[in-house]
Amino acid sequence: MERPWGWVVLAMAASSLSGCGSDTAETGKPSGDSLIVGTWFQTNAEEQTDDGPWTENPKDQCRKDNVEEYDRAGGWVWHDGANRCGTGTGTASGTWKLAPSNATVTFTYVGTPGEFSSTVDTLTATKMVLTFRSGTRTQRRDTYVK
Repeated sequence: MERPWGWVVLAMAASSLSGCGSDTAETGKPSGDSLIVGTWFQTNAEEQTDDGPWTENPKDQCRKDNVEEYDRAGGWVWHDGANRCGTGTGTASGTWKLAPSNATVTFTYVGTPGEFSSTVDTLTATKMVLTFRSGTRTQRRDTYVK
């Protein structure tokens, strides 16, 4: 009886084409999605009005111990740290989606309609800096570490 080697080779070739995805881009460096996944601890909160300098706002000191968690499936959870800024549940959740260019991350929040984008100033394995508009004249910049 003749062995169907042609079918075996074809099956092996097909299975190699449908292999598991990778967390690295063609350059061999981690992709933005794999970099953002994990637990991030907020270490700084700054704001800028118009084109003025970035400054730490004393009212934002309570945000500097917040924690954000990003999962691989696109889920996102924010936890208010021990230095809570106000009353409430102390948590928020929704989804995140990083642009293919890694230039922006778009969030949704459970219970709040719409999408909200932040500019990704820095994204490495251990540091993330996000900037977003807060009103018509003010920007905020938050720094996180893993």
